[in-house]
Amino acid sequence: MTPCAQGEGKISPSPRVPEEKHSVQGAMIIESLFSLQGRVALITGAAGGIGRVLSEGMADAGAAVALADVRADETEALAAAIRREGRQAEAFQVDVARRGSNRDLVGGVVDRFERIDILVNCAGINRREPLLDVTEDTFDRILAVNLRGVFQLSQAVAGPMIILYGRA
Repeated sequence: MTPCAQGEGKISPSPRVPEEKHSVQGAMIIESLFSLQGRVALITGAAGGIGRVLSEGMADAGAAVALADVRADETEALAAAIRREGRQAEAFQVDVARRGSNRDLVGGVVDRFERIDILVNCAGINRREPLLDVTEDTFDRILAVNLRGVFQLSQAVAGPMIILYGRA
């Protein structure tokens, strides 16, 4: 009876695989399950926070990353850092609240990488102020970036994805 079956909470190594090969095999399985090799990922909000971490992670997983943010200098710095690691990365400036900016972004990414396989809508803004101080303009800008921007960029990316995959 194996230790797990006896209730000891330990997993016995496979009798067919030497123990030193378990960690190598595990790493290979994880790498193959999460590989993005040959894929192109477009990430908005790439210059900071969650977007930056996702950009780095997708590049580490093998994706060519199209980094998009309104902050051009920070986005280019991230792209340069990823390229120094031997990965493919290109920086794009975008204001996701503007439909034309989203279309230009998608066109630029397709021109550079010839495809888009993955879209990560991570651009977002917030204003920390008392409820009674929030102006209509501030509220409209938050909705334009966080809601309308996601919708419009998803629409813009759907065209190339439909061509590539036959569906969106």
